[in-house]
Amino acid sequence: MCSRALIVEDDPVSQTAMARLLRHLGFEVCTAASVIEAREKLDWQPECILLDLHLKDGSGVEVLRAARAGARHVRVAVVTGSQDHVPLAQVEGLAPDAVFIKPFPPSELIRWLTGSD
Repeated sequence: MCSRALIVEDDPVSQTAMARLLRHLGFEVCTAASVIEAREKLDWQPECILLDLHLKDGSGVEVLRAARAGARHVRVAVVTGSQDHVPLAQVEGLAPDAVFIKPFPPSELIRWLTGSD
């Protein structure tokens, strides 16, 4: 189970909902709405990242690449509304720990976050 979660999501409603849910579950939460902001927030050393693929300044794949280049393992769940096979294929090559296609039941995300999956 992780206790520090970075939410990378450019939709304010989705970002707020995920942050509230995680805080309610006892997580320390940090948020980012862009690739640039997310890369900066990696210095916060999250234990897990909830990562949207389509961000206003680029692809979440860049964030996943940066997270995987770090010295320590960070659990990453791609959380996307896209079923576009090109970015999903790029993501698979970077070994995300989970992929959630929106919409999905919050219980699935909770199971993944708490390690009861």
